Amino acid sequence: MMNSISIVVAAYNRLPLLQRTIESTIASIRPGVYLVIVDDGSGEETSDYLQALKDRLGDRLILHRQLNRGPAAARAVGVELAPTELVCILDSDDCLEPGALDAILLEFRRKPNLDAVYSNVIVRDDFGTEVSQVHYPYYDDPSKMLEAVLLRPQVPFKHSGFTFRRAVGLELGNYDVRLKRKIDIDFLLKFLRAGKHVGHIEQPLISFRVHGKNISRSRLLGITCWWQIVYRHAPNPRVLVWALLFRTSVELGKMMAEQMGLLSNQRTLVGPTPDLRAPSSARFRRSVSLGLRRVIGLIGLDSILLLTAWMVAGLWESTRNSQDGFNLSSMLIVLSVSIGLMLIKGLYKDGRSRRNYLSIAETLTLAQLILLFQVWQSSGGIVLDTVFWLAWVLGIAFVCAGRLGVDMLISRLHWRGTARSPIFLIGTVEDTRQAMQLLEQDGCYTVVGQADVMAIDRRNWNETFEHICRLGVTEVFVCSWGVLQDRMFFYWNLWTAGIGLRILPIGSVGPEVPFQKSEVRLVAGLPSLRFRPPLVTGMDFWAKRIFDFVGSSLLLTVLAPVYGLIALSIKLDSAGPVFYGQTRIGLQGRPFKAWKFRTMVVDADRLQSQLEGRNETKDGILFKIKDDPRITRVGRYLRRYSLDELPQLFNVLRGQMSLVGPRPLPVRDVEKFCTHHLVRHEVLPGITGLWQVSGRSNILNFEDVIRLDVSYIQNWSFGLDFKVLLKTIKVVFRKEGAY
Repeated sequence: MMNSISIVVAAYNRLPLLQRTIESTIASIRPGVYLVIVDDGSGEETSDYLQALKDRLGDRLILHRQLNRGPAAARAVGVELAPTELVCILDSDDCLEPGALDAILLEFRRKPNLDAVYSNVIVRDDFGTEVSQVHYPYYDDPSKMLEAVLLRPQVPFKHSGFTFRRAVGLELGNYDVRLKRKIDIDFLLKFLRAGKHVGHIEQPLISFRVHGKNISRSRLLGITCWWQIVYRHAPNPRVLVWALLFRTSVELGKMMAEQMGLLSNQRTLVGPTPDLRAPSSARFRRSVSLGLRRVIGLIGLDSILLLTAWMVAGLWESTRNSQDGFNLSSMLIVLSVSIGLMLIKGLYKDGRSRRNYLSIAETLTLAQLILLFQVWQSSGGIVLDTVFWLAWVLGIAFVCAGRLGVDMLISRLHWRGTARSPIFLIGTVEDTRQAMQLLEQDGCYTVVGQADVMAIDRRNWNETFEHICRLGVTEVFVCSWGVLQDRMFFYWNLWTAGIGLRILPIGSVGPEVPFQKSEVRLVAGLPSLRFRPPLVTGMDFWAKRIFDFVGSSLLLTVLAPVYGLIALSIKLDSAGPVFYGQTRIGLQGRPFKAWKFRTMVVDADRLQSQLEGRNETKDGILFKIKDDPRITRVGRYLRRYSLDELPQLFNVLRGQMSLVGPRPLPVRDVEKFCTHHLVRHEVLPGITGLWQVSGRSNILNFEDVIRLDVSYIQNWSFGLDFKVLLKTIKVVFRKEGAY
């Protein structure tokens, strides 16, 4: 009887996700079922958890540790270590559905000649809610499978749950450790090309969890892997060239869209976007419908009242002089000038602006003067003199009376509990209670929900945020800003969702108030800072990503001769490569290779440990020394004018960096970070930033660096990026803070 099976999991950090995966497998462990975990170079926290799990499960868990070699190598080791005939591959962020192993074993018992089997999957969000089901085709021919995977936008085969006979997998060469991507498709194609019997179970046996870490990696690497797979497995590669070219063009198009910010580079259905400021989609601000109705209604009312004023003045003149005093065709000019000036003056905004009767009178007077000037220049004239002055007085009186009537009507509706704006309150219990009393007196808002600020942090913020979105609130009022944790994360989440934020100073206001695009408004007699998202959210961020992509492309083209001269100078000056790639920590703490022109001797990294005692920074996080002996002659010149940073334009083009943002730091520096320093990893790192234009190497206290980075993130806008770029040019030419 076929009752034994090994579950192979390749683990690499992401402990919270790994824990859920392990718990789903433990529920299925029984005699004959083994769990094989290959720790592919995880950090201390994950390693400690796995060791504790080994102590708990004993012989039922086979734990192997190795240096990071990638998922293919980890799975290959897991297959070799598996003690059973059947091996089930499970991703470290997916889960077995209840009864999954029983269904797999039953399929092998029913079909003794079966060599491998895969099933459909269920897509679940972070909260375990089913989002959708993915139904994979049944593949029995390698050419048809290659054609399908090349032409479909979503990968139609996922390795989680793929179960096969261990002896057959080893006979076919196991997982190919040379492949970085598409290893699941490559492995299944090996079975199909060898004529092995592969089955398909319609029942979804695996939960594929969508989360913020489902980030698509380099599409250029993916394209390379597609070409490798077609070359390896297509019986006649030329037959599939058209499909391969189609997939290549699709991937290149997606890559360009991702770099420009027009397409999220996440394979997620729900969950946060990779960059803190990036919108999940373009949407109108939550309150835009109410605001548009208000503006359109007021413009319509003012137009009717102004038209009435001119008609009354014209009729009065015609009764006195028995001549037409009103020309209907001229009213288009009158209304255009009057309404246009009122719009420019801001008299259609919400709040007190629409009740500023003095400003209304001044604006309509200016409109009449403009019309009078036009009459003076026109030979035929638009209106008679008496009509002009009477229409001016009546227009001011009618419009002010109309605004007063609207205010009285709205106030009456507010006190009846209708026409109020739905809001959500966040604060301490006492601050929230006081805010409720004051807002009730104001009568303009309906509190549809509230949350205790002491119970909100990054771990449970998603639940609170989803609740706020479901309630359909237009604004969130925070009355204990100083107590709120992760303020910047909180602020940008609301901003990109199109939800307004107001800060009521009932509790203490902390130092991290984002003053960008804010205005002070009175609510119930108290000043509040209001942050209104733009009409269409994400425009600034999209402009930034488009500017990054286009700007880096143009600069790489224009500066190509400069690259050649610098490369030649480096080669003539010292032995070693032209470029130096260093692992830096970027967005969401992910490592990447940051490229620079080599400015130091080849063994500079080894010599750094000998120079740590000369480090001039106060806290030792950054490594800075003047007259660094490792710097070459050409390197000293390149550093003086920051020319060594030019290759990072390739990082910008690939979407790993931005032109402006917090500078990415080496692993050595990040390992010394305190918790509050990690906030700089919430946005794309940049070639230049506030740190670089505020002193560069002259800033020796890392807390000052963090202060500048936090200030940049809080007050970010596309305009701020442009100012930093302009200031960077000045700083570079003046050689300020460079050594």
